[in-house]
Amino acid sequence: GLGCGDDAVFLASQRRDRPEAGQLVTTLGELHTRGVTVDWEAFFAGRGARTVDLPTYAFQHKHYWLEAPDAVADVSAAGLEPAGHPLVRAAVRSADSEQVILTGRLSLSAHPWLADHAVAGTVLFPGTGFVELAIRAGDEAGFPVLDDLTLEEPLVLSEDTGAILQVITRCEPHPGAEGEASTEMRIVEIYSRSDDPAAEVFWTRHASGVLRPAAVGAAEDSRALAEWPPAEAEPLPVDDAYSLLASHGLRYGAAFQGLRAAWRRGDELFAEVVLPEHVAEKAEEFGLHPALLDAALHPMALDATARDEDGADGGPRLPFAWSGVTLHATGASAARVRLRPTGPSTVTLEVADAEGAPVATVDSLAVRPVSLGAQSAPKPRRDDLFRLDWTPVQLATETGATSEPLVVRSLSDLAPLGETTGVVVVDCAPEEGVGRPDAAAARRLTHRVLEFLQTWSADDRFRDTTLVVTTRGAVAGPGEDHATDPAGATVWGLVRSAQIENDDHVVLADLDGHPDSVALLPLLAGTTESELLLRAGVPLGAR
Repeated sequence: GLGCGDDAVFLASQRRDRPEAGQLVTTLGELHTRGVTVDWEAFFAGRGARTVDLPTYAFQHKHYWLEAPDAVADVSAAGLEPAGHPLVRAAVRSADSEQVILTGRLSLSAHPWLADHAVAGTVLFPGTGFVELAIRAGDEAGFPVLDDLTLEEPLVLSEDTGAILQVITRCEPHPGAEGEASTEMRIVEIYSRSDDPAAEVFWTRHASGVLRPAAVGAAEDSRALAEWPPAEAEPLPVDDAYSLLASHGLRYGAAFQGLRAAWRRGDELFAEVVLPEHVAEKAEEFGLHPALLDAALHPMALDATARDEDGADGGPRLPFAWSGVTLHATGASAARVRLRPTGPSTVTLEVADAEGAPVATVDSLAVRPVSLGAQSAPKPRRDDLFRLDWTPVQLATETGATSEPLVVRSLSDLAPLGETTGVVVVDCAPEEGVGRPDAAAARRLTHRVLEFLQTWSADDRFRDTTLVVTTRGAVAGPGEDHATDPAGATVWGLVRSAQIENDDHVVLADLDGHPDSVALLPLLAGTTESELLLRAGVPLGAR
């Protein structure tokens, strides 16, 4: 039996301390999974077993656990104002300005419908949710028109933790009038952080934009979508819409599967959308429910998918910039929609109720391709990120050279040199008596260092030499508030690139001017450190 080869598999028909029948059936199953033909008819003979057809679609899972109620505390007891919205529960008004902050907590347990919005397997808070939050903040501040909103960073939701939200509206100073606040607009910003008490408090800004007051004399009762279905429009198939979108990475659950019918008329798209019953129950609590507004955009995604126009990177197009968003009515659970392209990646959007009365209008919505690989990659927790520290290190050198280093400042200093060993220092510290370096000085310095590095790398005279590029104040060390030499900081960026691209031994060293720090330069011959801060004679390495 030992000569059967490396691919042989040994299976036991009987095992000690295991039931004989169970072990035999287990072994039979293992044989079947390894390609051995099993006479199943003989195996099941006399057992009354029958075969059934499995569904050809993925299993649709349901859970039957009781939903935990979304507890709402009396925020007024803490000196806050109730915000009256399912996503943000409290409002804080600043005592010394017109700033208003709405706060709330998002979680898949408290808002289970959010789990139905997934891109490439990752649950994302919908962009339409940010629009809803911004408009709610505008209502609170008295600026109900969302002039523009740019989505900057996706908000990823998981089953393990929730997210603390802050929606901030604040005044914007007039250009050229320091300290004078604008009465014509408000800035809106949406932030979140993890609600895990053990996690580092780290706020992420997801969206920012501008709010404006309602336009005087704005049309409130236009019947642009009163004729329905739209005249001369061609019906579009929607029965397999969500299966097609899922094949392109947009996996919408029941809460977001609101598209019921669609039509095309020239370059215009029309649709009927409706909230599922279990979501529509709370539609009145929203200005415009994010799932309904998101469904209003699905004809656009479906049309691009059917035309195989998902974008250059193969990902679906999702909204990222909204302009001129006005809410005319609240609490809609069903809507008529018209989408009209205004450019390669922009559309206008009209949303009306079942009678054609306006619900919402969007002057311009910009979409762009989403990289599914980036969304599906595991998201690092904020407390798992590394931080750069500067810690004392030992200068373990290969040569132990202690001769005085050769200090040069330009290419002309290299010309008379012969074959050199030890340390050559390129001094990039700002000259004394010269003012703070400006952009032009930084440009001149980086050009000079680049020419120097190119010459150095191509010259065999310096193959056994350690080149040390020194700066002063280009990097902030421990206990230092900020770097003081921006020109030197650009040199650090340039030299870091050179260190990656070349095998030459180049070391970056930022000095503080202390004599003991300068005395460390000869010890850098052959050092294994690539970046050092020399502070009061102590070498600090990046870790």
